[in-house]
Amino acid sequence: MAYYAKADVDAWQKYWIKDAHSSRSSIDKFEYSQQVGWEDLIAQVKKNNQERGKADSLLLTFDNVHIRTSGTIAFLEVDEHWRLQDNDTLVTNIHTYAVFMQENKVWKMANQIRVTTDTYTVKAPYREYELNTIGYDLLKEERVSEPSTCLP
Repeated sequence: MAYYAKADVDAWQKYWIKDAHSSRSSIDKFEYSQQVGWEDLIAQVKKNNQERGKADSLLLTFDNVHIRTSGTIAFLEVDEHWRLQDNDTLVTNIHTYAVFMQENKVWKMANQIRVTTDTYTVKAPYREYELNTIGYDLLKEERVSEPSTCLP
């Protein structure tokens, strides 16, 4: 699954079912994104690849892996832990649910939901982003003169 982090488009094409029902959702406290259909999904992967480049120094570990299979369909639930090789303190924890199907006797992902669980806790790396998001929300709503008591 390291091809996710490295935005390896060739691997995405190899390991995903490519049809109109393929979907991927990413959820965190600050935003939600969803791609439905292979074309939408791979377009987002390519966009992410251009924006951040390949993350060669990213280390992934997994735990709490649960897999259920029935014939040609499987369900995966796993906790992913992402960190940069040169930073032991910043770890991103993601809870992932995925549906796999067999295509020509090869297991391929059909649907995926990823929840970045860290963003729902109070951690220093997310405080700045959260305050920034609140600030932009207030600007959009033209509430710039409101007192600071409106902050959570």
